[in-house]
Amino acid sequence: MKMYFKSLIFALTGALMITACSNEIEEQLAENGKNGQNVKFSIGVENLSRTAIADGTLVTSFEQNDEIGIFAYDGEKLVSSNVKYTYKGSEWTSENAIAAQDGVKLSYYAYYPYDASVTDPASIKDTVSADQTAGFGKNDMLSARNTEAAAGATNISLKFAHAMAMVQVSLMEGTTSDANATVTLQSILPVTSVNAKDGSVTAASGASVGVAMKKAAESLTYRAVVPEQTIKAGSKLLTIVADGKTFNVTFDADVKYERGKLLQITVKKLNALPDGAEVTIGGAAIDGWTPGEEPEGGETEEVPLIQPFGDNLPLVITDTQKFGEESWFQLKQNETTTPGYFDLESDNGTVWGKAAKLTYTSVWNPEADKGKGKAVNNSWYVAAIGYNHVEPIYVEEESSIYKVTLKIKSSENELGKISPLVFTCKSKNLADGHYKWSFAASTNPTSFNQETGATTVSVTPDATDTWQEYTFYIDFSKISSTVGSVTGKDGKVFSGATPEDLIGCDLRIYTNSAATAAIQSVNATIYVSDVIMEPYQE
Repeated sequence: MKMYFKSLIFALTGALMITACSNEIEEQLAENGKNGQNVKFSIGVENLSRTAIADGTLVTSFEQNDEIGIFAYDGEKLVSSNVKYTYKGSEWTSENAIAAQDGVKLSYYAYYPYDASVTDPASIKDTVSADQTAGFGKNDMLSARNTEAAAGATNISLKFAHAMAMVQVSLMEGTTSDANATVTLQSILPVTSVNAKDGSVTAASGASVGVAMKKAAESLTYRAVVPEQTIKAGSKLLTIVADGKTFNVTFDADVKYERGKLLQITVKKLNALPDGAEVTIGGAAIDGWTPGEEPEGGETEEVPLIQPFGDNLPLVITDTQKFGEESWFQLKQNETTTPGYFDLESDNGTVWGKAAKLTYTSVWNPEADKGKGKAVNNSWYVAAIGYNHVEPIYVEEESSIYKVTLKIKSSENELGKISPLVFTCKSKNLADGHYKWSFAASTNPTSFNQETGATTVSVTPDATDTWQEYTFYIDFSKISSTVGSVTGKDGKVFSGATPEDLIGCDLRIYTNSAATAAIQSVNATIYVSDVIMEPYQE
């Protein structure tokens, strides 16, 4: 089934054009059974058209190769099971057309879309797709029945009805200028079961998922179909990503998605933290979808690209490849031998109320370097405080630079020096079996160089054990196969970042103060907190 989603200009008042979708299953050429005549089905879909408002339309119609399943019963006896009919553009065909018998009264039960595994019309299990951005037609489960046909009847009508709920989200004019803003329904239970015999559905079930919504071609209006369910007050209702920022929408009342009904959610403002935003819900009917309830009360909160610390720093060994959490973490090259100590400490001098601490001990190895001796030093892959961002990075052609601001603090080490901090940001794109690539980094938003430059920045605080603010910049349009200086030689060059490179990022912070032959154990200790990453604006 095809959903035509054209330019939508939604005025929630005014006349709505109701269009019905009707197709016929033509009489089949071959007989099916002794003295039987193939049944001709007249198929309609109850209130199937979505809308015809202003200069835009959204019409549902069967398209080439769409398939439905039909069951036929003689009383309680099943005579035709899950017969598939396929639409060929002007007619419907079936290799096993249902035939009527003289004097036999049949009952018919049908559903869409066809599933070869269905054996019982009273139990048709369905799971909606978590990605409906390309369209939601195959998720719009329909069922129909006719138990009133006369004995031997060869002309049978079937009128389908919606088994799912439709949700429409509109970002009002002035909310955002981002034409590529995305909206995802949250807290959705994706599984239900449809009873084509009586039109009922079971309670939604399954693990909660997000459902990415289909966007209108020329407006910030989004739609998806989901099983009937109630989103409890205070639960996350929506996630909106616009202008490089993420917003979570919650409501202080239950929100009901009802079968055969459309729920309109209108977003009026998206204000940056900490102001929140105003969100209202309405239930205006759109072409056959009757109004849902109109819960009141909503709140939108911007979700920081980098979120505050949790209760602990999960341990990650070697790489974040198997670490899928949106979270801070402690990285060690080896769980038992890496000389790094991590902790989360309460700190009233920070907004977050906590600070992440890393102490790395550099030791002197007198046998290294052919007996000359060498320090065992830290690096981005040995012991680092990290943040794992699992969502795609929002990048526009002329707006690829992000600003990172945070609080830093260091202690004096055995060398009598304040310990430095080093920062790098790696892509989540896998290469050679691990996360290899690093983005361009600089302390100046206008100094990124395509040929040479760096993927790290470093700083030594001005005073011991004193919080200070530090800012650096990441250019997500430039990526290198090295960490550190990009020299333009030996493959150490920047290339243009691809969408695959931007599927997520891994920010790492580490320290090192090298031991010497005279001082063979040096402890470098750093602290970080209140980290903000946001699109850079000149």
